[in-house]
Amino acid sequence: MSFPADQLIPLQSRIIVQTLRTVKKVGDVLLPETAKMEDFKQGTVISTGEGRYSFNGSIIPCSVKPGDRVLFGNRTGMKLSSSSDSDYYMLGDEAILAKFKE
Repeated sequence: MSFPADQLIPLQSRIIVQTLRTVKKVGDVLLPETAKMEDFKQGTVISTGEGRYSFNGSIIPCSVKPGDRVLFGNRTGMKLSSSSDSDYYMLGDEAILAKFKE
């Protein structure tokens, strides 16, 4: 059974990101992504919350939207689910480091 990302709505300025697992070939050996110790992950935004409230009560929307490809820290967020080909993370909007150009 796959993760029901389309049924989960993040609150406030939280974001759900899907990362795809990749396999790297070194010589004749295949290394899964978990064998690499990188500082960053990249993924696709699945859904976003409404945004955060400012001091005057207005809503400041999230800086990304569903479908955006983003870069975030390897140790940020909370892993929600894992499957053989992808992982799902819940992050705060402030945990997104960069957005790839379309």
